[in-house]
Amino acid sequence: MSSTDPTVVMRQMDPAQRREFFSHWPQLQSLDWTQLDKKRKIEPLLAALTDLDSREQREIAQLLAYFVSLKSEKGLRILSSEIDRWCPNARAGWDEAAGKLDKVVFAYLHVRRAFESALIVARADGFENRRGWNTWPPVVCGDFKSDPETLGQLSLRLVEYHSGELRGNVCEINHYDRGNGVQYIFAYLPDWPDNQMVFSEAGELESLKLPMAFSILFVFTPGSGQYAMICSGGKEKQADLRRLFYETTTGTKVEDLSPHQAAFRLGHILEEGFRFDHHNVAGVRTVEVTSLSWSSVSGQADPTWLCARFKEGTTWPQNVELLDRILAAYDHRRSQVKIESIHLRLQFLGEQHKQLTIRVTPNTCSIKSDDDQARREMCERCVQAWGFEQ
Repeated sequence: MSSTDPTVVMRQMDPAQRREFFSHWPQLQSLDWTQLDKKRKIEPLLAALTDLDSREQREIAQLLAYFVSLKSEKGLRILSSEIDRWCPNARAGWDEAAGKLDKVVFAYLHVRRAFESALIVARADGFENRRGWNTWPPVVCGDFKSDPETLGQLSLRLVEYHSGELRGNVCEINHYDRGNGVQYIFAYLPDWPDNQMVFSEAGELESLKLPMAFSILFVFTPGSGQYAMICSGGKEKQADLRRLFYETTTGTKVEDLSPHQAAFRLGHILEEGFRFDHHNVAGVRTVEVTSLSWSSVSGQADPTWLCARFKEGTTWPQNVELLDRILAAYDHRRSQVKIESIHLRLQFLGEQHKQLTIRVTPNTCSIKSDDDQARREMCERCVQAWGFEQ
């Protein structure tokens, strides 16, 4: 069962916090909460939730999914930082909350601004692991401006830039100051419409033509001039938007620069004889590849992106054999693909370190988010032994 299943999350909530959370909905205030004083005893609550309309049920499910997204180690660090920023007086209550989920729910109930800010930061930080994320070297530029007039001008210029793509003529800009000098600017523009199968409020299945939106994220640090961006499109579009951003927000015309080179190389894992178990890192018992994503470098490939998940217990040579069969079905060879991401599960000797699954892409590695220093150092030595670092 998924960890984001609302019933799973409700059973994990502290009973007192659960009562406070669900009492926000008037229809649930009359519940006999004495019957819900045990964590896993939620049957009366589930029965009452069925009486809510579909909109309220979706609202609750979405909030519970937000709770799950922030209870990771990285999410909690962000949330802790935002509490110190917006409401340091709530620190004592945060520290007293026992479990990870308890801390997240406490923030939602008592430090809503910190909770909402943490969601924004976590979402923006998560873009670093997505395809299309690039960073550029810092440049000397004028003072950064984010007043309404400047952001309005940025919106107009983005609409003008996309005007030839039949997407529409609106753009919404959301600016967020991280608090550590980093500025996040989300730009939302109309995407091409799409048809989705949805359930109506009457519970009937219908086809709905949705005016979709796509987003561009600019990340800028005025103090250092560091710039990063994620958007769809190739190098030419990214270069255009980089120039547009600097000219609009800093009044600076910048020369075209190539984004930073990838931090990790992965293509060599497809070479004959490569093995993940040849690392000689003390403390690491086993290494298994759980999934691999790759894209085609052939201009006429279909599909252009594939992901394979591997059975537990299979070796890397066995995984490569499977990969070869998949590629052959698309008339491809290993030399015609680029590794986009790999997930590896590491088992450690002894009981003090739990297993860890790490994700490596050409630009990022999830090891840095691990709070277990000894385990993190073992993983870093593995990454070096595998030749991932550029």
